[in-house]
Amino acid sequence: MVARRERELLTSDEKVLLHLLNFVEMIDEGRAPFAITQQGIADATGLQRSHIPRIARRLEEKGYISTATRYVQGSARRRKVYTLTQKGAVAARAIFNSLMEEEVIVVTDAGEKKVPVSEVPSIIGGNISYFTVLKNIRNGRFVLEKKGLIYFSDFDDVPTHFFGREKELSELKEWLKRGGGIFVIQGIAGIGKSTLLHMAIQDFRDEKNIFWHSVSEWDDVSTVLRLLSDFFSDGGVKMLTAYIKREKNPSLAEVSLIIRDSVRKIGPTVMVFDDSQNATGEVQNLIRLIAMITGQAEHLHLVLLSREPFNLYPDSHENMDSDSVREMKLCGLDPVAAGEILRERSIGMEFWPNIIKKSGGHPLALRMLSPSSDISEIENVEDFI
Repeated sequence: MVARRERELLTSDEKVLLHLLNFVEMIDEGRAPFAITQQGIADATGLQRSHIPRIARRLEEKGYISTATRYVQGSARRRKVYTLTQKGAVAARAIFNSLMEEEVIVVTDAGEKKVPVSEVPSIIGGNISYFTVLKNIRNGRFVLEKKGLIYFSDFDDVPTHFFGREKELSELKEWLKRGGGIFVIQGIAGIGKSTLLHMAIQDFRDEKNIFWHSVSEWDDVSTVLRLLSDFFSDGGVKMLTAYIKREKNPSLAEVSLIIRDSVRKIGPTVMVFDDSQNATGEVQNLIRLIAMITGQAEHLHLVLLSREPFNLYPDSHENMDSDSVREMKLCGLDPVAAGEILRERSIGMEFWPNIIKKSGGHPLALRMLSPSSDISEIENVEDFI
């Protein structure tokens, strides 16, 4: 690694290496932790997610990390994950050990004190990690920044272009400006539910905490509770973490109240359950209980994305508050927006009418079909995709 200049901030490469050092003992079997995905690394280091692939390539070329595609805890899709090689672990430990010896000025209520980095956590108190300390050293001084808004998401299919849906996008943004509530977006696979919500949320990243989980059919309630506890812990609220550690068989009713109180502490929150049609058993019940406390937790927006109708109140409709629950069913794009996708793909305009008609304006189908495709036999777009 490059020799460190006095009081130099961590480089991007060093941030990634030190973060991955926490997972060097990770068991190879089973699902990988979300923290070693591109988004997980970005969340932990404060780096832009778009920068992670470039940093990873650089570290891989040096032999410091290895890349694999694995199933990730709490996700239905395989993702690219990164782990330290033996050489990388040695390099990361060397960086860590050298940093522990560096002296920094720590500002406390008693004044300023110059101490080695290794002593900072004991002076500050709490559960602050060395990695957090290192990220907050500026020009030889340790300044613990206030906990900002949380972005905790496993949605990684970030769109590069977005066409149409102006009315739906406007409706979602207006709803997000309100105090809270429930919004159910329904549509077949690939119709653009996640993309639409992602675009709407971008305007609120500086105002609201975001929790986004893609539900898989093998999710159990303990998986979802762990993710929610990690989310709240990122905001410095550890009530749910403490509860699920203490209780072997958590009561979902009690959990919902803890979630309500946790949201009150961290502030305005958007909670998204993508692919919620996959929720089964207690996961379904947990989502329903969260829906019931949206009126009590100030500024909690609950969004369910589903391919099928999601019955929030299966036993009774008496609890349904029409003012707090909104529903939207997504259909195909209009011909103008569909044409923009085909234009982006450099498909001649003479082919547009037939492709748009056969695809029904389905965004994914529009990106898959071409003039050479045998579309005469397509009867059901959902079956095609």
